[in-house]
Amino acid sequence: MMRLDTERLTIETLTAQLMRWQRDDFPRLERALGLVEGGQQLDDELRPVVSRAIAQMQRRPHHSLWHCQWVAVLKEERRIIGSLAFKGPPGKTSEVEIGYGIDPFYHNRGLATEAVGAMVRWALCQDGVEAVIAETANTNVASMRVLQKAGFTITSATARFLYWKTDE
Repeated sequence: MMRLDTERLTIETLTAQLMRWQRDDFPRLERALGLVEGGQQLDDELRPVVSRAIAQMQRRPHHSLWHCQWVAVLKEERRIIGSLAFKGPPGKTSEVEIGYGIDPFYHNRGLATEAVGAMVRWALCQDGVEAVIAETANTNVASMRVLQKAGFTITSATARFLYWKTDE
């Protein structure tokens, strides 16, 4: 397992088994990681995302870090406050796409920016990665602020989405 530490967070990868528990039995995941049980459940919309990631990890184990979920743990509380993931390994453009979500209770504390920043710094140190990209709904002001603070700039837009990139 890979682990990144920031001032307030520990961000660590989940194995395929831990991701199954993330999807199906969140308290068991928290116990397995030695964390405080927070009564959380994975959002229904993320269940198929996690299932696809598990399948990708099994098909392409050499790229598992680019498919697995990374949990953000607030050190002070020893509690999972969110998760992040890359949407696959770098391709021909040498870019990786990041996605993330933080429990609303922990919003407006700079924690998403801290987590995204750590993941971006890690990704840009990996072979074959020259940039990190992201997309947000054009109505998601909080996510836009996270990306701006993490050094992303808008590269394009559609009627519904903004597309972002950073290489620093």
